[in-house]
Amino acid sequence: MKAVICLLLMFLCSSPFADTMSKWTKLDQVIVHDWVGVLVLFSEQSAVEAEGCDHKNQAVLETSHYLFNGAYSAVLSALHSQNESRYFVSGCRQFGSKTIPIIKRIDLK
Repeated sequence: MKAVICLLLMFLCSSPFADTMSKWTKLDQVIVHDWVGVLVLFSEQSAVEAEGCDHKNQAVLETSHYLFNGAYSAVLSALHSQNESRYFVSGCRQFGSKTIPIIKRIDLK
């Protein structure tokens, strides 16, 4: 009985979004998209694995992010300097038939 209760609690308490920190990686490309936001493509194919989204080598910075201007500047800085950066992502955004992790924070080296 205890095992059933523990399994039930684990199932009910788990979140579909794990709030994941990406690996330190360089950026390959930044795409400004008209309705999804700013797509960030990582050089490492599995930079964001644990979030559960379909794409693991890209993430999206939504234009509705309250620090969008500063975050977008940080993305461009990481792209042009080719220094490694990492991204805290939470949740997935639908993009066509696939889902992409949503950027919440950016760390630069």
